[in-house]
Amino acid sequence: MPLILSKYKHPSFILSVLVALGILSVLIYKASKTSFTHDEAFTYTHYVHQGFFDIISFKHPYLNNHILNSLLMKYSEMLFGKSELALRLPSILGFVIYSVFGLLWLFKICPRLILPCYILLVLNPYLLDFFILARGYGLSVGFLMASVYFISLYLETYSSKPLIYHHIAVLLAIFSNFSMLNYFVVSFVVLNLILLTNFYFVKKQFTRQQLISFYKVSAVCFIGYVVFLFEPIRRLTGITLLDFGGKEGFMMDTVRSIIYDVFYEQAVSDELLLILKSLSVVVFITGLIISGYMLFKKTVFLITQHMVLFYSSFLLFGMVSVSVLQHYIIGNDYYLHRFAIFYYVVFMINLCALLAYLHQRVASFVSVALSALGAILLLINVSVNLPLHYFKDWKYDMSTKQVMQVLQQKQQEQPNKKIQLGVNWLFEPSTNFYRIIWDLKWLAPTHRNGISNTDDYLYLFLTDKEWQNYQHLPKLLENKVSNTVLVQQQSF
Repeated sequence: MPLILSKYKHPSFILSVLVALGILSVLIYKASKTSFTHDEAFTYTHYVHQGFFDIISFKHPYLNNHILNSLLMKYSEMLFGKSELALRLPSILGFVIYSVFGLLWLFKICPRLILPCYILLVLNPYLLDFFILARGYGLSVGFLMASVYFISLYLETYSSKPLIYHHIAVLLAIFSNFSMLNYFVVSFVVLNLILLTNFYFVKKQFTRQQLISFYKVSAVCFIGYVVFLFEPIRRLTGITLLDFGGKEGFMMDTVRSIIYDVFYEQAVSDELLLILKSLSVVVFITGLIISGYMLFKKTVFLITQHMVLFYSSFLLFGMVSVSVLQHYIIGNDYYLHRFAIFYYVVFMINLCALLAYLHQRVASFVSVALSALGAILLLINVSVNLPLHYFKDWKYDMSTKQVMQVLQQKQQEQPNKKIQLGVNWLFEPSTNFYRIIWDLKWLAPTHRNGISNTDDYLYLFLTDKEWQNYQHLPKLLENKVSNTVLVQQQSF
C-alpha cells in the first residue's frame, strides 16, 4: 500500500488534486447560494418522495426523472435536510467521481500532461453547471469516466475485477441518464474489437482462456443489466425520447451546440465556430487514422497509450455513428446542449488520449505545448463565463429564492393572511419547492393556470403580455438579468 500511494506523490498529480479541490469549493459555494431551478424542483416535488422501488423501476416514466439522482436526492434529504446544497450533493458527488477517476486515468496514460489535460476535461463552464444542478447528468459523466479508467486498467491486466467494476460503472451511468445506453453498446463493441484483434494477432499477450473469461464475466454482467434495466427500459419505450433536438445534422446541431455551450452566453462568431469545428474534425480524424494504422500494423497493444487511443477513438466514432443512425432509422433528433454534454466528455477523453500518444511517440514538447495552450484558453474562458448566481439553461429562476424571501417578509405584516402568488408557469415548480421545504402554510400552492385579479402578488417576466396590464403596480423586486419582476396586486 505505501508503494501504491508513493507514486501519487508526483508534484503534477498533487497540483492537479489541489486544482480539483479548488474547483470543488467553487461548486459547493454556487450550489449553496443559487436558487433552485425549474427542473430540479420538478424532480423534487414529483419523484424524490416516491418509494425506493417506485423510483428504481421508473414507475412514473418522464425524461426529467433521472433515477439514480432522484434516489440519491431522497436519501441526501433524509441525512442532511432540505437545503439546496443537501439536495445537490449527488451531482457534486458526480464531480468527485469524475475528478478522481479522471486524474487516475490521466496519471496512468501520461503523468507529465495530467494538469493541462485535467483542465481540458473539467473547465467547461456549462459542464460545471451539471456538477451542481440536482439532475443526473453530472453523475452519468462521472461514472462514464470511471468506466474508461477501469477499461484502461483491464486492458493492462486482463483481470476480471476491473472488468466487473467497468460494468457496475456503466450500469450506474445508465441509471443516472438513459442516454448512456448508447455508451454501453458502443463501449462493448469497441472492447470486443480490441480483444478479438489482440487474440488473433498478439496471442502471446492475450490467450484463449482470457478471452473465455472475458465473455463469462460479460455474460454474468449482462444478466445484471437485464435484471436492473428491463422494467425501466420497458417503461421508457412508452415515451418520446427526444423530440425537441436538432434535425440538420451531427455537426450542425450537436457539435455547434457543444461549442456554444463552452462559451456559455458569450457570442461565438461564425469564423470562430468554423475554426473550432475544423479542429474537432482534425482531432477526430487524426485519432482514427492513427488507430487504423495501429490495427493494420498489429501494434495496437504495444504500450498503454496505444490501447487508450485506439479505444477512445473508436468509442467516439461509434457514439457519433449511433447518433446518426438513430436519426435516420428511428427518427431521433440529434442531441443538443445538456443532452449532448457527454459528447464533450468523450471528445476530451479522445483528445487527451491523442496528446498522450503524441507525447510518447512523436515529440513531447508538441503535446505539452498543445495541452498547455488548450488549458490556458479554457482557464481564461471559465474565468469570464462562469457566473456564480445563476445557471445558463435556467437563468430565469435566479431570483425565485429571493422572491420567496420577500413574500416571507410581507407575510409578517399580516400573519393570519392566506397569500396567493400568481406566476408565469415556468416559476411553478421552483416556487412550490420553496413553499414545501420552508413549510409556508400561509402560501397557497402556485399553479400553471395563469394569473388572475385575485392574486395577492405576481411573479412575471417583463416580456409577458400580461405585464402590460400590471405595470402600474409597485415593484417589490426586479431583476434585469433574468428579466423578471415581483409586484404586489392586493393591498392589505
